[in-house]
Amino acid sequence: MRNVLIIEDDPHTIRELDLVLSSLNCQIFKSENFDAAFDLLSNQFVDLVISPMYLSKGGNGFHFFEDLANSNDDLPFWLFYTGTKDSRTTKEACTLGALDVLTKPFNLNEFKRIFQRITNRQESPLSEILDTVEAITGVQLGKEKKLLVETRLLRRMRQIDIDTHQDYLNYFKKNRVTEIDELVSLLTTHTTEFFREKEHFKYLEEHVFPSLINGKKIFRFLSAACSSGEEIYSFAICLFEYFRLKNIPFEKMPVVEFVGVDVDHKVVTTASEGIYEQRQVDKLSSELLKRYFDEGRGELKGLFRVRDLIHAKCKFSTMNLTDDRYHLNGKFDVIFLRNVLIYFNPNQVEKIANNLMGLLHHDGLLFIGHSESLNHVKTKYELVHNAIYRIKDSNGENIIDKESNKGLKEKLHLMKSKNDATIPLEFSANEIILIGASTGGTEALKVVLDMLPEKFPPILIVQHIPAGFSATFAKRLNETCKLNVVEAKDNDEVKHSTVYIAPGGKQMGVQLASSKKLIIKLSDDDPVNRHKPSVGYLFNSYSVVMKSFKTTAVIMTGMGADGAQELKKLKDLGAFTIGQDEKSSVVYGMPKVAFDIGAVVSVCSLNDIASKLIERVLRKATKL
Repeated sequence: MRNVLIIEDDPHTIRELDLVLSSLNCQIFKSENFDAAFDLLSNQFVDLVISPMYLSKGGNGFHFFEDLANSNDDLPFWLFYTGTKDSRTTKEACTLGALDVLTKPFNLNEFKRIFQRITNRQESPLSEILDTVEAITGVQLGKEKKLLVETRLLRRMRQIDIDTHQDYLNYFKKNRVTEIDELVSLLTTHTTEFFREKEHFKYLEEHVFPSLINGKKIFRFLSAACSSGEEIYSFAICLFEYFRLKNIPFEKMPVVEFVGVDVDHKVVTTASEGIYEQRQVDKLSSELLKRYFDEGRGELKGLFRVRDLIHAKCKFSTMNLTDDRYHLNGKFDVIFLRNVLIYFNPNQVEKIANNLMGLLHHDGLLFIGHSESLNHVKTKYELVHNAIYRIKDSNGENIIDKESNKGLKEKLHLMKSKNDATIPLEFSANEIILIGASTGGTEALKVVLDMLPEKFPPILIVQHIPAGFSATFAKRLNETCKLNVVEAKDNDEVKHSTVYIAPGGKQMGVQLASSKKLIIKLSDDDPVNRHKPSVGYLFNSYSVVMKSFKTTAVIMTGMGADGAQELKKLKDLGAFTIGQDEKSSVVYGMPKVAFDIGAVVSVCSLNDIASKLIERVLRKATKL
């Protein structure tokens, strides 16, 4: 049982906290002012103090805690709450040693997590360090990132000549003000480069920048996780190059503003300086270097500074994406939020995406990373292109390429016009579909599944996805698809009209329970082709039982070669195999390798994959 002290003078809030904490095995003490709280803390052992930033009848909770922290090294865990999430307040509280700052209203699950965090902190000094960084940044540093985190923390410990996590924790507590910034910079990811994910810049040149000629008079761009600045300067260079190649003088360009924000003030400082080493600009052409950078001389040789032509139009500041409100003014035409969402949980992703919507013009575009998706969260965005979104129009309809779907609609009409028996209604029809995808797959799978009818053979899918995201991904697909989409569970019987998504962090295989009964087997087996879940693992597991079924296997957009060799094995055993074409793939890696080794029977564009699957089912069902 935990002893919990509530400091609060508002009866409604006290009742709310009582309701939440009543089921958590707590001994609750209450105080309506800080003087009484001080007396209680002096005479009663308390595990956790829950306090507002300000009492309604007067009294500053932050100052009370600060006074105690400055005179006492052995305080209980301290949890503040407020009405609005603000990372600056959270950082100030955590710098003094508070556990976190919650926002009202309270909920039971949130307090369950708080109590688990307290347990974790008590068990491991490393947990306390990482928990503080998570509280400030919102970035999830879970078990899957443990090795990366420990490696980076070890680097810092060596810098200050400290050997153990406990010694570092002691150092951290004595130097919180400076050390928190070091940790935030160290443990948040800053992988970036100039013109990363070039397809996005090509899309800008073809679909966004043309509208600026004799069109918009003001154009604003936001890099919402700018890191050290390469992304924002790439965008600016891309825009200036577009006008230069069109022979339009820079002075006739619209008024442009480029804004970059990041949670880490150290990288924001680097970005605002706009100075890069040779290795950081190596991938830029010599022409771009000469046109948009000044090269250092003498002792500055090997350094390159962004020229004032662009540098003067770029502004940088710190900002936490998990805040309830953003400090930015005005709206933006393009927002880049690329390769960031994978570090947040689904609830945070939904909050961030919707908050950024308030900063986007009605016809603006949001760009996310090719390995990311908004399918698993509730937003009012619609997909425009691979990993590019815009706000839905007033009727909420998504963009549909009617011409590309014409053949599919004809096949669907054929299915509706025939008796339902033409589609296998029972699993005994022995038809199975397997699909594997990686980078860009979350969006591509939605395109395919949305086109399939409600009665269809079972589909087993492996999408490379982190643990914790697969359940919400399946849920979001289920909300838009006619088929039943679920996250696969161990020993699930594979049934018709159901799509099974492999859980993140697990390997998904299959097992034959009887001649016509297939069950799913999940395991913690090692990564295959560096992935878990792995496409190759599923395909290889299925190959053992494939002789009992009629099989269609599909390999879609993705980096690397996961599943390619195993797809060849299925093809050699008699499966019909489909590979996504290069033009519609976000990354033409997995399907290219499969095609090159002869594993693909039919190459299809993304919009034609569903049509091909329906065609296969119709052919087998009607013996055409």
